[in-house]
Amino acid sequence: ACVDARRELVGSLHANALPFVALFAADGERRFASPGVPHRQRLLAAIEALLADAAHDGRGGVVPFVPYAESPRLEPIAVLAEPDRLWLATAGSHRVHELDHAGRVSRTFGSGAPGGTDGMPEHQRFVRPAALLGLPDHVLVADAGAHTLRALERRSGCSETWSGTGRRSTDRMGGAYARDQGLCAPAALLALDGTVVLAQPPLRQLWQFDPATRAAAAWLGSGERHGRSAEDVVFQAPHGLAMSAGPGHGDELLVADAGADAVVAVDLAHQRARVRWAGVPRPVAVLAHEGSVYVAASFGPAILVADLHEPAAPLRPLFGAEHGLVEPVALAAHGPTLWIADVGADVVWVAD
Repeated sequence: ACVDARRELVGSLHANALPFVALFAADGERRFASPGVPHRQRLLAAIEALLADAAHDGRGGVVPFVPYAESPRLEPIAVLAEPDRLWLATAGSHRVHELDHAGRVSRTFGSGAPGGTDGMPEHQRFVRPAALLGLPDHVLVADAGAHTLRALERRSGCSETWSGTGRRSTDRMGGAYARDQGLCAPAALLALDGTVVLAQPPLRQLWQFDPATRAAAAWLGSGERHGRSAEDVVFQAPHGLAMSAGPGHGDELLVADAGADAVVAVDLAHQRARVRWAGVPRPVAVLAHEGSVYVAASFGPAILVADLHEPAAPLRPLFGAEHGLVEPVALAAHGPTLWIADVGADVVWVAD
């Protein structure tokens, strides 16, 4: 509206919905126009083709308006804490980093160019690495932008795609193996009884992945917005995952459901779900650590905390905007130290 107050551009493009994408050749000819979110890789390929055509015709690509130059953003969106190191996924640089607890980088995985290429660290490409999980010999990376589950071998640093075709999938059943099984923007990972649980927010489901056979299949969540019966487990946009267990509380899977503004507890013994905390402003990460549960409320912005083993304990503020938080999206802890990936502030906070 600020650049098209009289809706002249909207009218000429016949844009009847937002978002709306239009592509033009260097001579001004419109080549494509459509509402909706385009497929990222196809859009990039189309832009590259138009630029190549322009260069062939002796025309240079011109950027009509650049408000100011700024340094590339890091966009930290996942952090994994281990006893002697940290792993950090950065969407802005399309990379995964290995660091010590003081923040010094020891290894970097990814060339910095977006893509789905495997191989040695300098040749790897990620699109939007969104979740990390430590296994004995590997670190798993859920690449939400490439719709894949990638494995980094700890010793060599070599990467391999363990699941996902590289294209967004609408499959709500699964059952295929490795690269034959499509995924849809995996956003969280959790180790559970020898398997890996991955959250796929667009499908409103949690899936299980077997590292031994590399099979992936739907596990929890009907995929529908509303349950057909009281027994149905329904999610709106599951993001963060954590396990809670303790005397008198039982084993529960905690799910930060960003679409429902709630943290949901799933009784795994009976596969029944209940809302444990409601009214949380877009929770995207949940962490169970040393008797407490921590929740990243990205739209708070706040880090909330509660007693893990007290069913009626409310979430209370721990850190907020007054501490500098802008949009916290991931949590990790070791001992008394908590790390917070804040994509809005473009930093990783460390807190006692």
